[in-house]
Amino acid sequence: MKNPRMILLPAIILMAGMLACSAISSLVSTSTPALPTLIPSPTVDPDAPLLEETEFGRSSCFEAGGTEDVERFAEGGQFHMKINSPDIIAWTVCDNHPFSDFVLEADVTHVEGPDANAFGLIFRFNQSTDEFYNFSIGADGYYVLSLDGLNYTEPRFIVEWNTSPAITLGKETNHLKVVAIGDRIEYFVNDQLIGEAIDPSLVSGDVGFFVSSFDEGGVHVSFDNLKVSQP
Repeated sequence: MKNPRMILLPAIILMAGMLACSAISSLVSTSTPALPTLIPSPTVDPDAPLLEETEFGRSSCFEAGGTEDVERFAEGGQFHMKINSPDIIAWTVCDNHPFSDFVLEADVTHVEGPDANAFGLIFRFNQSTDEFYNFSIGADGYYVLSLDGLNYTEPRFIVEWNTSPAITLGKETNHLKVVAIGDRIEYFVNDQLIGEAIDPSLVSGDVGFFVSSFDEGGVHVSFDNLKVSQP
């Protein structure tokens, strides 16, 4: 059993100290307490990106990995997708960053492989249904806007395949941009408006990248300077 005096002794010393401090404090004049320093709230830049990926390092929201058919990896400050087999579609998304109204843009480069391909941006990816919008171009000058997903046997074309002189052909870089506000979608290549569409199917979701091979595999595409901003 603990000795009670060992417990009470500090209390006696503390009480004596408090009485002494009280006596001293009565002899010393007190000063006016200093007013607290007001720290201004940080200013929010309305033009700051909602999401930005320029290096695709360890902190990137895009995960590397893959299979025999599809490779996903970060290299040289870019995110790469390579489709090794014919007739394969693949995508990757930045999970848990849903957006409703936004401006989405990125640089896409056809690194190697056949020009008959498709690659671009997906947006409003619905995690519950695995549906998404896809705006893609081909290295042969075609573009398409579609509604697609894991459970789709065929995409639903919002805008059918068509060609545009704004697309830089071959193994080059193109700057893609999508402006989505409500059910209105505008799509750009190299800062030229290609077209617009109305579709109310998906109202919010994640953004990501899309690559597809057709008759031949070996389609290798890199993505860089991804940015999502306020419309």
